Amino acid sequence: MTMPRAVYRSNADCAPGRPVRRLHLLPDTPQPDPRAMCGQPMRAVTHSRPVILDPMPATPPPGLTWCAPCIGRLAEHLGTLGAIAAELAKGIPCPPSAT
Repeated sequence: MTMPRAVYRSNADCAPGRPVRRLHLLPDTPQPDPRAMCGQPMRAVTHSRPVILDPMPATPPPGLTWCAPCIGRLAEHLGTLGAIAAELAKGIPCPPSAT
C-alpha cells in the first residue's frame, strides 16, 4: 500500500457556520467520485473544494483533527487494528456490571 493522501474542505469557501474540523484519508484506489475512507464525499462543490495533502501529514494542520472512522479503517487495512485495540484495552478498566 502506498502512503495515503489526506483531504479536507477548504475553509475559505465554506458556508458561514460550517467550519471545517476533520482531516479525512483518501484510499489509494482510483474513483470517479472520490470518497474518504469513511465514505464522506470529497468532490468539489459550489462553496467548498477539497484540499489534498499528498502524502498525509504526521499531524493534522492547525484547527483540524483526524477523522476517527478514516483512521480506524486505515488501521484495519494495514492489519494493525487488533494490536491497537489490545494496547488500548490494557489501560482501560472494565465498567461495573449493569446487573
